[in-house]
Amino acid sequence: MFDKDFAIKQKEIRSTNYGDTMKKIVLFIVIVFLVNTLLGREYRPGDHELCLMPTAYTMPVGDRYFTDYELAILNFTFAPSEGTHLGIFSLFPVTKQFVDTFSFGIKQNYMRIKYIESAVWLAFVPKIKAVNIGNVISVSNENSSVHIGISALSGSFTKKTEYVFMIGSKFKLSERTSLIAEYGNLQSWITEEPDGIALFGIRFQGKRVAWDIAGIRPLFDVGNDLLIIPLVKATVYFSK
Repeated sequence: MFDKDFAIKQKEIRSTNYGDTMKKIVLFIVIVFLVNTLLGREYRPGDHELCLMPTAYTMPVGDRYFTDYELAILNFTFAPSEGTHLGIFSLFPVTKQFVDTFSFGIKQNYMRIKYIESAVWLAFVPKIKAVNIGNVISVSNENSSVHIGISALSGSFTKKTEYVFMIGSKFKLSERTSLIAEYGNLQSWITEEPDGIALFGIRFQGKRVAWDIAGIRPLFDVGNDLLIIPLVKATVYFSK
């Protein structure tokens, strides 16, 4: 009889603890949502990424942007809810096979306080079964920002998961002009090519359009006369 009563009491305690835990989780989600809403930063065209590296910043609900990289890669992204981006990528439709390059992405900003934001992202390319999952932390003040990210890349083209390490910064020169620097490296390169790849660029940022002009440079010996790989990117922002 004692054992039965003890078991019933233990079950009631576990049930109570479970209920308290669920209440705490729900309360935490509500607080995060309210903080994200109340502390929303002003979004400007292009803020969602540096030249290539994602940032934690997102558009207001209902807004969209269209980005063209080198006239070769197209991206359209929509913000269906607070802190969420849904995007479609593809190569420019030069041939019918361009549909094989279609990929889909989602980014969710889950932390937003005065100077620090963080977001996770997932990108998927069905044709080659490639998946990229990452997280980025963005720290900013009035004139500059620093972004640190890591992602895991896997798919039919690789035998094991490849980790990508990224760090970047943007420094405002004027109301419409900023300098951008990025650095990236792969886990598999670190032992053989520890220097990685760097990018330096400039952004011209208007109310609706942002232009990025940059140069990409491998920091290891590429065995030829290569100086920089040019990158030109245009982003058009559509707000409500």
